[in-house]
Amino acid sequence: MTTTTIRLAPALKKRVAKLAKCSGQSAHNLLLELIDAGVTRAEARADFVAEAHSRLAEFEETGRGVPWSEMKVWLEARAHGEKPTLPRARRVLPR
Repeated sequence: MTTTTIRLAPALKKRVAKLAKCSGQSAHNLLLELIDAGVTRAEARADFVAEAHSRLAEFEETGRGVPWSEMKVWLEARAHGEKPTLPRARRVLPR
């Protein structure tokens, strides 16, 4: 494991110490957990954004998709525990 030094504002250091004490762990371990959780969250967001860009590029290239009006009906049915058939993608943009 490598060492990294970070400087915390006094107020933040007190908050970390208080939270660490409440959770029964050292401030060091708490900070490691928080950093890991933050990095995991940032990675997931980056993956989500990359997937969104990829899907948008595909949609712009093919013009194929599911109109929101149909997707909304499908999502509402799913939210109510139904198992509706997924609407089929088709050309929704003019050529």
